[in-house]
Formats: sequence, structure tokens, C-alpha cells
Amino acid sequence: MTDQRAAASSAVAHLTVEGLELSFGSHRVLNDVSFSIAEGERLCLLGPSGCGKTTTLQVIAGFLQARAGSVHVAGQAIDRLPPEKRNIGIMFQNYALFPHLSIFENIAFGLRMRRLPSAEIAQRVNEALRLVRLAHAAQKQPRQLSGGEQQRIAFARAVAIHPSLLLLDEPFSNLDARLRIEMRDELLHLLKPLRIATLMVTHDQEEAMAIADRVAVMRAGRIEQIGTPQSVYSTPANLFVAQFVGESNVLEGTVVAGTVTETRLEAEGLGPLSARAYAGLRQKDQVKVLVRPERISLLPAGAASREPGWNYVPATLEEIVFLGHRTECRVVAGARKLMAWQTGGDMQALRPGDQLVAAWRHDDTLVVPKDVP
Repeated sequence: MTDQRAAASSAVAHLTVEGLELSFGSHRVLNDVSFSIAEGERLCLLGPSGCGKTTTLQVIAGFLQARAGSVHVAGQAIDRLPPEKRNIGIMFQNYALFPHLSIFENIAFGLRMRRLPSAEIAQRVNEALRLVRLAHAAQKQPRQLSGGEQQRIAFARAVAIHPSLLLLDEPFSNLDARLRIEMRDELLHLLKPLRIATLMVTHDQEEAMAIADRVAVMRAGRIEQIGTPQSVYSTPANLFVAQFVGESNVLEGTVVAGTVTETRLEAEGLGPLSARAYAGLRQKDQVKVLVRPERISLLPAGAASREPGWNYVPATLEEIVFLGHRTECRVVAGARKLMAWQTGGDMQALRPGDQLVAAWRHDDTLVVPKDVP
């Protein structure tokens, strides 16, 4: 597992979460959860339902009390502060807009609770409305707005208090597929100029990859790996991370030999392969071998020039599915089936039964220890 403490951003931490432990009865929900977020950084807790990501957010917000561990914001311990004293902006999954209040009053609610002067309240609300480009909707009620507009109002309310930390709890879960993409881009556009430390919770890897500066992958109350989206995707810490973040062809393998530049493997049902150099692997180690489907190129049989640094495996096309943005090809290579995603090129000419060569770079052959699930 990547060391959570060492994986923190090199910038000065604005939010520091250290060693959170929490159980509901005999069920441990959080197990030594630690991470930090720099000012202006966006970190996403990514994982399946029940992994502890929303519970972590609720502990930080003050809605739950951890059994052990600490939470600091800007160097101040906030563990014993009530939620309203933590100066944290929260955007809930269901937006939590008050249906009987105008949009102006929805945004002003948190400011009134802080007993700010009326003139300052009006100024902050109008600033927030201009930020989300909904100044014209100030006197409307939530039911008069679309789902995407309601989400922008929820964001405006969260940032109007000038929070020291922003928490986003599954912010796109109530939107349809097309609007999710639009609002994901919109949220990123809104966040960038604000420079607020932001923690987002999601189970959607694409959302996490698109918005986060760093991703923390969670499972069963623990953080399995923290890193940039690129590093988590290209160098997963274990099989769980590799399969949760992206798709993979997974093979059983045995280490044959290793050098400073490559690791040579015997993949069950596929034969000899080469991977990037992996420190710590020894001859005869049992491993999991993973290849992302988008990394595999399909070449005509006999036409492939054998370039160094590539794996080449004879394959037979079994099935081809055109999806518009990509073509999914299922091939039989040796005694194994592989999925290869192709973009561009003339895929229409391919037919089941065609003899091909599946090719991918050594560096795109991922290896994780077999005894780590």
C-alpha cells in the first residue's frame, strides 16, 4: 500500500487528516485513514459503496466523531468543534436546497446563521450568483430551476461563506449521463480560480480523474493508494486499484528474470512477456499481470515489424463491437482471451476469425504481487 503520509502533496498542507479510526458496533468503518490537502488542491476519495469515503467526509465536517485520529485545518485542530464552527463549505449529494426559500435566501442561509451584516450578506450572495452565472435567478425558487442549475446554486451556497475547506459529496449522482459530463466540466471551471482546498467523494473513476489533482483509492475503510490520476492509473499499487481505476486484462504470471530495464515473465496461457523493471520482484515470484485494453494495438498477422520494447502475441479476432468513440475487439491469444480497445483506423474491415497480432509496449505491462488482492 502506498504510504498515506508520504503521499501527501509536497506543498504545505491546509487540511491534515491523521490516523482516523471509526467503528459502528463490531464493524470497523475507518482504519488508519491519513492524508493531507494543500491550499487550492483538489483531492478525491474514490471507492465502491461502503468503503468509508463518505464517512471520512462526515468526520471532517463534524457530523461524526472518530474513535481515534485527528483533523487539522490551517494548523488548527477542529476535532472538538461543532460543524457550524468549522468554516467548511459542503455541497451535498441531493443539493439540500430549501424548497420554500428563494435562491437568494438559500445562498444567504449560512451567512445569516453567522450573523453577518445585511449589506455583506447581499454582497456575498450576489458575488456567488455571478460566479455561477445565475444572477437572474435570485428570486426564483429551486423547483423552477433545472437539475444542473440547482447544483450550481448548491455550489454557490457552499462558497458564499468563504470556507477554508470545501467538501463535495457525490456532487453529480442526481444528474443524467450527459448532464454529469457538462456539470463536471462546469464544476472544474468554478473551482480553479477559487483556490480552496477541496475534498470530493465519488465512486465514479472518470469524475475523479477529470477533477482531482490527486486521487485516494479506498477499500474497506483503508486508503489503498494516493497519487496523481496518472500515477494511480499507470502504476496501481495492487489488483484492486488496477481493476477499480480503469479496465484491465488480468493474467496469472511467474517472474522468469529481471534486469535494470525490464522484468521478464511467463504469463499463464499466453507465454513469455516483458514488463517494465519492477524492484523487489525475484525469480519464480507469482504475480498478476495486467494490460489495459486501450494499450493493445491489433496488427495484421505477419505485417508487424518487431520493434524492441514491445510484446507481440499472435491472436485471432473473436468478436468486434463498434461503440462510436471506440471499437471493442475480443481476441483469443494463446489459451487466453484479451480485450483490445481500438480508436481510429479501418476497423470495419475486420471480421471474426481474422488472424492478427496483439502488440503493446513493455512499459504498459503492469505487474502486481499475486498475494495482494
